[in-house]
This record gives sequence, structure tokens and C-alpha cells, in this order.
Amino acid sequence: MKSLVWKRWRYHLVDYYENKDQLTLKPLRKGFNIHHLDMREENYQVLKEERFRPLNSDSHDCVHFLYRYYKKDPFIIDRLRNILDLMVKYNED
Repeated sequence: MKSLVWKRWRYHLVDYYENKDQLTLKPLRKGFNIHHLDMREENYQVLKEERFRPLNSDSHDCVHFLYRYYKKDPFIIDRLRNILDLMVKYNED
């Protein structure tokens, strides 16, 4: 179980980020995550708003998946955008 300090911090961030998933800008759902931008465990206790983002579960998984590749190859975002743009194009009615 998380500490009381962490629980309070978590709900402070919900208010700070206006209850929105910071990737989709949709409302946070039950089971949302507070994503540590600095993933080094020794810095988990540095509680500053700019170091965290609330994300719904799928957004959190997406960020972690892409980060693994992005940190070595930032152009993955360009290739992803190209694929998504083509999907939009081919799925227009």
C-alpha cells in the first residue's frame, strides 16, 4: 500500500492537472496512473508537479512503450505519425 503522503500527492496532482489524462486530455478514469517523468527510483520522492503526469492506463502503457524506442531513436514519432496519417486517410468516408 502506498504511503499517506503519496496518496495526498496523487490527488493533489489530479487537481493540479484538472483531472485530465495528459496525453489524451480526456477525464481520468478509475485506476489512472501518476507517471514519473524521472524514472530513476532514487528520485521518486522528489515531489514537484512538473516531474509527474496523470495518465489513464492505456496512455501510461503507450508512453512506456514508445519511450523505450524514443530514447534511442526520436524519429519513431515521425514514423508513427506517418502511419496514423495514412490510417486517417484510408479510413475517411
